[in-house]
Amino acid sequence: MINGENLPVLLHLETAEQGCSVALSRGEELVYTSFDEHSFQQTSQLPILIKEAFEQQHLQWDQVCGVSICDGPGSYTALRVGASMAKAICYAYHLPLIAIPTLDLVFQSMLKTGAEEIYVTTLDARRERVFYALYDASGALLAGPDISRIDHLIEQLEVSPVRVGGSGLLNHPELWVHVEKRIVRDAGRYSAAHMILPAYKRYVQGIVEDLNAYAPNYLLSPNITKPKAAR
Repeated sequence: MINGENLPVLLHLETAEQGCSVALSRGEELVYTSFDEHSFQQTSQLPILIKEAFEQQHLQWDQVCGVSICDGPGSYTALRVGASMAKAICYAYHLPLIAIPTLDLVFQSMLKTGAEEIYVTTLDARRERVFYALYDASGALLAGPDISRIDHLIEQLEVSPVRVGGSGLLNHPELWVHVEKRIVRDAGRYSAAHMILPAYKRYVQGIVEDLNAYAPNYLLSPNITKPKAAR
């Protein structure tokens, strides 16, 4: 059961790529998290995870203060599922919507105490490309978000060592090599639990989305093909 006085309870929904995860927080504290690894079944699995989270914590909707979601980049369909679910909840229970850039989650999952590397956060964009952003150890955004071929991105890095993480690394580890630059690999996986701190900061500062106008930051147009005409 969630305890604590005068601290906001937030629901966090992560649906950027394969699978999905949810978390509940009180202030900056994680109180519950769970995930489902089914490939791109967010439409069926996300409601189940939310229901289980509320049952496990004996939580009612009138105790929730806001909902945070992945803002993108990521899978077009997965982001749409998360945004639709979150907006429906926010409309139904009059809650604010908080959007967290997916690459911020990757950074949070990579953060090491006392580290001084440049953090290269990545998401697999297929065809040896990645969505990426660069951060320093304090979390300041240095470059991006943008999309690049992995080899081109490595050549653009002006410092060494750098710490690289996210699905762009996990799915293509063989591509993250360079004869001169030292690349530190971080094999951690981000989840809804890594949304807590950035979401709480935005909530306290009143940085929330317009429910009527909000759409995820896909960063890349979806690859939608038309079916071939029947012969």
